[in-house]
Amino acid sequence: MALGPSSTETARWSDRWVVWMARGLTACVRRLSYPNIQRFGAVLGGWLGKGLRYRRGEVIATMTRCLSDREPSEIPRLVDAMYVHLGRTLLESMWIRPEGWADWVATHVEVHRADVVRSQVRAGRGCLILTAHAGNFDLLCCVAPALGFPLTIIAKQMRNAVLDGEVRRHWRSFGVETLPPRGVFRQALRAIQSGRIVGFMLDQNMTREEGIFVEFFGQPACTTPGLAWLAACAQVPVVPVFIHREPDGRHRVDVGEPCAPPARNERDIHEATARYTRIIEDWIRAHPSQWTWIHRRWRTRPGPGDRVVGGGGRMNRRWMRWLATGFGLGYLPWAPGTFGTLPGVALVLLVRSAWGWSEWAPVVALVAALGAVPVCTSAERMFGQRDDRRIVADEYLTFPIAVLGLPLEQHPVEWLLGAFVVVRLLDIVKPWPARLLERCPGGWGIVLDDVIASLYACALLHVVTRGLLPLVHGR
Repeated sequence: MALGPSSTETARWSDRWVVWMARGLTACVRRLSYPNIQRFGAVLGGWLGKGLRYRRGEVIATMTRCLSDREPSEIPRLVDAMYVHLGRTLLESMWIRPEGWADWVATHVEVHRADVVRSQVRAGRGCLILTAHAGNFDLLCCVAPALGFPLTIIAKQMRNAVLDGEVRRHWRSFGVETLPPRGVFRQALRAIQSGRIVGFMLDQNMTREEGIFVEFFGQPACTTPGLAWLAACAQVPVVPVFIHREPDGRHRVDVGEPCAPPARNERDIHEATARYTRIIEDWIRAHPSQWTWIHRRWRTRPGPGDRVVGGGGRMNRRWMRWLATGFGLGYLPWAPGTFGTLPGVALVLLVRSAWGWSEWAPVVALVAALGAVPVCTSAERMFGQRDDRRIVADEYLTFPIAVLGLPLEQHPVEWLLGAFVVVRLLDIVKPWPARLLERCPGGWGIVLDDVIASLYACALLHVVTRGLLPLVHGR
């Protein structure tokens, strides 16, 4: 966060000393090129994690508990990457400046689905942004005005009042308005009603008096319900927006599916807060090295009478992950889509042997294809990437369409093998309008192109069944 001159006469000497040091460091950092910022940031992060070992033991223990689906040997590597990311984030935030900022954003930041937010701004309705201390969150705040979005953020006040003022001036220099976290409900509401975007970081620990307990990585985390209350009162959507660092040093901003505003009652507000927290958790699972694990998120513990909202969701998400990845086949390093189609073959064989395929085929094909949509939508949020290669539910849950009306009672192996090969080839070729349908939002875009491939395969196999085979056999 770049620091500029300000009056510090009334501040404590210790506070002023910190600000003067930060100004000097900022001046030095701004003389470096961006590639050197990345290199020095990695060194700084490595020194913080391995030299000072700042909260390293806590981070390892927390990450091990939260990421239980990861191999134990992978955790130290993720911890090291997290500290490197923190070092780079700190230097980047000091290095950026308003001069030439729009040009830098155009070449170093890739924004996906910005139209979701732009449509709200153009309509003058405003909206709420859900984000977290993930990726370079300071950079994310400064990117919004460069894209033409009037942003107001609710930012926690620092203990060092002078440094807090400097940071807020830094944000204002980029066109970002700031509000303190307490007593600003009406100001935030007015900002939304005037068509502004209000950003909210929901991953900060709160006191028991300020927050409610929701499940976060299987543990109760004290979380403010303020975002949900604002959405309910303003009747505007909550849009998840996250930024993450790419391997080449560039940044990618992903805009998620908007969440409809909850009703103005305590139950719906609490459930919405739990839902927003699950969105953050899904993003962290997809980018575990880019969340600020040094923050003691679970410090406030629930008392005997405190209710935890969202309990049991961990098991549901675990099942959703297994369904989305084809019971783990999506994690294969090669041809996950091909191997991920095999559960669809098994499903057809199961229905054929249990009830008969010809009678149940239309019902199974329709239910499986429709069921793939919410599974793929949830998986996309979990993995934080559009149509992630690990998501294969669309492959196997649309496969039954390819064998509709085929004579599986006779020679089932031959027909299923033929359908499998044709579906995989057509999924690669993507005949019209598969590529067009891929642009549909959420799970619909993931599933519909596979539905098209299966429909083409079904039609082709029926041509073989009713046209070519009779000719070959002389009928």
